[in-house]
Amino acid sequence: MPRDSALGDDIEYREQAPLYEREAREQALALSGAQLHINLHGYPAHEWTRPLSGYVPRGFELWTIPKGFFLILRHHPGWQAQGRALLEQVSAALLKVAGLPAYNARQMALYQQHAGELPFEVINGIACTQSETTRPGAPVTLITEFPDETVDGEAFRFAHTVQMETVLAAVNAWQGLARQ
Repeated sequence: MPRDSALGDDIEYREQAPLYEREAREQALALSGAQLHINLHGYPAHEWTRPLSGYVPRGFELWTIPKGFFLILRHHPGWQAQGRALLEQVSAALLKVAGLPAYNARQMALYQQHAGELPFEVINGIACTQSETTRPGAPVTLITEFPDETVDGEAFRFAHTVQMETVLAAVNAWQGLARQ
């Protein structure tokens, strides 16, 4: 499901009517009983798309320089262990995606060169964050972030493959976790 609504805001944080896409997402989660929501994103890396302009939108400081493909895990209270296990299993599975480990290593090296230490934990070569939330939605949400949402050609195919393999790995891992 998309992040940005037809109104141009972030679906996750829309709290006033009209809810439109947010309501559709909430209905889908309620009807399905899903405990995992996989939310595919791309990020524009503002400083790299507007080099040396000094333009960094308020609240987007962490998005200024690409960090490679990374994962954001948000979970409701009591779901921390399942969320952590999901991050570890998905990141391990992504080690097998051709070109991704080298791509992330290059991106992280550039980040460190220009911005200092990466402000995220790195699990199996992928930058990750995990945090607790009380926002409505599935108990566990895995958000993917692929840098430069404007790519095309071979770069687009690579980004698509990474996103696809993440979904497949997350579903596989979640099915295993649900059996435990």
